[in-house]
Amino acid sequence: MDTYKRVLESLDTAEISQDLKMKVKKEVNLKLESLSMAGKPGLISKLQEPDLELMERNMEYPALSSSVRVEEKEGRGRSAIADRFMLPGVLVARETVSASVLYIPKISVNCWTCLKETLIPYPCSSCPVLFCSATCSSKEKHDRFECKLLSLGLLRVSETLDCQLATNLQLAFRLITKECAEFHFSLPYDQSTTTAYKAYTRILKLVNHQDMCNTVEHVSSALTLQHWLFVSGYTDSTSSDMILCLCSLYLAIVKANCHGTFQLESTASDYAKLSMVGISIFPDVAATFNHCCDPNTFVVDMGQELLTFTSRIVQEGEELTQVYGSYYGEADRDKRRSKLMEKFNFTCDCDACRLEYPTSSTLLEEGKTFQQTPQERFWKHVSDEDKIGLDDEILRLGNEVEHSLEAGNQRWALEVTKERMKIISENLRSPHILLTMGMISLLKYSWSVYGSRSIKYNPRNLPCYF
Repeated sequence: MDTYKRVLESLDTAEISQDLKMKVKKEVNLKLESLSMAGKPGLISKLQEPDLELMERNMEYPALSSSVRVEEKEGRGRSAIADRFMLPGVLVARETVSASVLYIPKISVNCWTCLKETLIPYPCSSCPVLFCSATCSSKEKHDRFECKLLSLGLLRVSETLDCQLATNLQLAFRLITKECAEFHFSLPYDQSTTTAYKAYTRILKLVNHQDMCNTVEHVSSALTLQHWLFVSGYTDSTSSDMILCLCSLYLAIVKANCHGTFQLESTASDYAKLSMVGISIFPDVAATFNHCCDPNTFVVDMGQELLTFTSRIVQEGEELTQVYGSYYGEADRDKRRSKLMEKFNFTCDCDACRLEYPTSSTLLEEGKTFQQTPQERFWKHVSDEDKIGLDDEILRLGNEVEHSLEAGNQRWALEVTKERMKIISENLRSPHILLTMGMISLLKYSWSVYGSRSIKYNPRNLPCYF
């Protein structure tokens, strides 16, 4: 911090333009604020937070809580099922990443290894990437194959800087080059108990939809990946057919199972914006949590881990679901189904699609209180007097959330929002604007408490959403 303060002092006598001085001062002050926030008492210690510990885990899928069982469901494959009644905000899975790669537009800002934003970057001497620490820049973390590829500029496979194909290729390349070719070829026959064998066995068990891919596009992408492996020195042309099959397999796995990784930022239009920093593979969650356009869980990226929380009340025996793209409040059914078919090769048949739930803008026009809600949207009959009481309680708790946020206590705002969502979800059924806004609030406050942050994030500006 002293270094940044000296920079501010030196700007007064620096022979540079006033505009440049203002720009540098703004950047330095942002970094100083970020460093000071990191040391303030009262912030959550993420690793020691008791409600982030899974006391007992699923035996077959250890990233899942023991309160989640996995069943085979016809037409849906493996499915995560709640083994008990759950309240909103309950942690049901906590998984460490198997592999992740940085989103290319973030290459000059975030760490190439852990994806964290760099305050004092460690540059690579051979390629254009940055690291957040000496540990992340070590040879064990940044292998020679990636370094060679980056120095040749081969990641620009498209005119578009944020090309999804380039990011998928990156992740497939990393999955392959983390181990030697012989390791991959022996996997179907090896019965090893090593950590690497167990990790890759889980990855290879994920669905890949190779039989449903666009053949021309998929083979072209696999050939690009094969070329990367050759020019980086990972392998030679003597095993080209086997390498091409390997490329095809890992590309298909990445496309069907990758998770977008985000960090929290503050902008003029959104004080809690989720900005993409990369893509990752979390095999246990990818294998067991199916899609729904009206999901009952949400996820938070916490460093190299993925946290999965319930977003409303979940009944015992109910399937636990995530959203793979847009949820019903954000886009209409045709747009959601089109995106899901394009990326995941299935037509969604959840209740939100079958019954064509309206988007949030339409729901808002229909009413945003219990008193304005028709009886068929309630789980059971509720009298007019009880509706007034429910509205009063939601309003009272909303004021408590607002006061907590004004005091900088995001943790308590999150706890009160869980209570609001409990009341809402035990009374109302989807679709309803209160359920939609409650889920958004839970997600935003959970990210503020636990999630990965940019130095551009200012928690003091976090609003009360409803």
